[in-house]
Amino acid sequence: MTFTDEYTIVNATRDDIHAMLAFLEDDFLHNEPLNASLQLTADETRDFFIELIIAGLEDPVSYLAKSPEGEIIGIRLSTIMKRPIISDTHKNDESFEGGLFDESPSKTKSEKIHKIANFIRHLESRVKLIQLGIYL
Repeated sequence: MTFTDEYTIVNATRDDIHAMLAFLEDDFLHNEPLNASLQLTADETRDFFIELIIAGLEDPVSYLAKSPEGEIIGIRLSTIMKRPIISDTHKNDESFEGGLFDESPSKTKSEKIHKIANFIRHLESRVKLIQLGIYL
């Protein structure tokens, strides 16, 4: 789908993994404020970025902005999270499935990655969904 002559929006696929990783390491690593404030390096983030990419490709809801030459100039990685059906015994249970950081945040042992994972886990825990799956 073309929006302008300057870029095209396309669904991200497994064929794009290497280019997506290169974009995240070359651009996102240095320009995203949380990454910059923690002074993350490519070595610290490689496994983490791969996990993000793989999670973002599980459902067809992630997109790439590409230049006319086919170079990635932007990425929108998205995942679908599903809240379990709540029974009477678990009415106050705020857990849900699909969060990237449900268990271990990354294969890497970087303390900085753990800080980001804890922050994202906190944000994910605050997502409120109604029964039909519409965000409030």
